[in-house]
Amino acid sequence: NNAQYAALKNSLATYYNAAKNGGWTTITSSAGLHKGTQSPAVVQLKKRLAASGDYVTTDTSNIYSDSLMMAVRTLQERYGLHPTGFINDSLLQQLNVPGEQRVQQILVNMNRALWLAPQTDSSRIMINIPAQQLVVYSDSGKVMTMPVIVGKEGTGTMAFNDEITTVVFNPNWNIPESIVKNEIMPKMKNDPGYLKKNNMEIVSQNDSIAQVRQLP
Repeated sequence: NNAQYAALKNSLATYYNAAKNGGWTTITSSAGLHKGTQSPAVVQLKKRLAASGDYVTTDTSNIYSDSLMMAVRTLQERYGLHPTGFINDSLLQQLNVPGEQRVQQILVNMNRALWLAPQTDSSRIMINIPAQQLVVYSDSGKVMTMPVIVGKEGTGTMAFNDEITTVVFNPNWNIPESIVKNEIMPKMKNDPGYLKKNNMEIVSQNDSIAQVRQLP
């Protein structure tokens, strides 16, 4: 009954077969492609997406079609990118990850999925930490997404499951001392108007580090 595990297992077969058959070549000349473009690079892009099952069609023309644009948008959403349908370096970086590496990533995440608590409620909020994205689900499926801050490597948000009991709109943010020391104070030194520009104020001052909060 683990939907995430089942979805990963289904993707595993696709990527495993692609890797077994030689994977795909690195794409180097597709940046800047968009709907309506005619270029040999479009053919290369279509072959790359077909190899991973992301563009299921017999279309092999050199025209950047509507169907290709929709496939690209779906990929961009999967990788946590803005779904523009426009080929940029961020998407190319993801497309050029070798098939063997994707297989290993899927296997690791299949194991992680087994440790997740069973989903008993169709109305839920999930955070995709690597993509820095919040997704809201209801009975009808995905209804909303928004970007979130998950923290830098080493100080990132921990993974957890819980029930939401309170929602606070427009709260003050009392900035942690470590952020004030390492990020805010150097910026204040370089720009005396930094706090005002970012809707922040000093609440109190100790010997060395100010207590700073960001207003709603």
